[in-house]
Amino acid sequence: MTPEVVGPSEEDETAIRDFLLGKTSEADREHLERRLLAEPAFSEMVSAIEEELIDAYTAGLLFQEDRHWFETRFLVTEERRRRVRFSEALARVRVENLPRTASGQGAKPSPIAPIANWHGWMQVAAAAVAAVSLGMAVWMNQTLRGALAELRAAEARVATSEDLIEAQRRQIEDAEVRARAATTSPPAPSPAPRPVLVAALLPGALRGAESVVPALRVSSATLLVELRLELAEDTNPAYAVSIHDASEVEIFRRGALRASTTSTQVLLPLQVPASYLPQGDYSIRLWGESLGALEEIERYYVRILRN
Repeated sequence: MTPEVVGPSEEDETAIRDFLLGKTSEADREHLERRLLAEPAFSEMVSAIEEELIDAYTAGLLFQEDRHWFETRFLVTEERRRRVRFSEALARVRVENLPRTASGQGAKPSPIAPIANWHGWMQVAAAAVAAVSLGMAVWMNQTLRGALAELRAAEARVATSEDLIEAQRRQIEDAEVRARAATTSPPAPSPAPRPVLVAALLPGALRGAESVVPALRVSSATLLVELRLELAEDTNPAYAVSIHDASEVEIFRRGALRASTTSTQVLLPLQVPASYLPQGDYSIRLWGESLGALEEIERYYVRILRN
């Protein structure tokens, strides 16, 4: 007995339409994105509903509210705008292939004309299906990779902000303790704190195979370590950096970075909370960002020493 094929539920279709139009909550959006990565059948369903939305938009069949969401939230990438233009062009081909009378009104087709028009239309449809299939494959790949890269960068920014807030809170508490102690006893001399430590690093290719791994001493008063990575040249519109410990485990990542160029150097500044860098050896990987894809460019090495 042939198993029954269960199609998408109306609830799933509504949720997918709202997701594509940007109308879902943050929690629902994350849930649907996880399903996109884990369920191939669900990904195909999303692609089909996306095509229906594009066709409905170009045919003027969307309600005014959905049309607004479509134009402001859906058409945010060049790939989607290109597919809408393709759908509009395909609609014009359909109209232009309709038979016309001398006065411009639809004419009654002859017995031979429908056959010729049918073969022409089949060729256009076959080309359209091939183009849409290829475009969907490229778009899904770039979109998923870009979304994952943006998610990692957002997580790194949130973690950095939380660490800085915690470090500032501890500084305030220490200042209050010192202020109370100053009212009862003379202040003891202490070294000036260094909340930010700046260090420049050369890539492995420029330091040479036999050079010693640079050591960076980080005190307990240091809140933030700024690593200035020297580049041979600035070849990408944006960069990403990941830091790995001696076991090659990624402990920190930051994306959407820009290089600064002087008359003699090309530097990429990277700020890392000092709490992420306990004593040990680290490798720093530089990635070039282009069209949502990442390509490793260079590696840097540093040894962290703690007081």
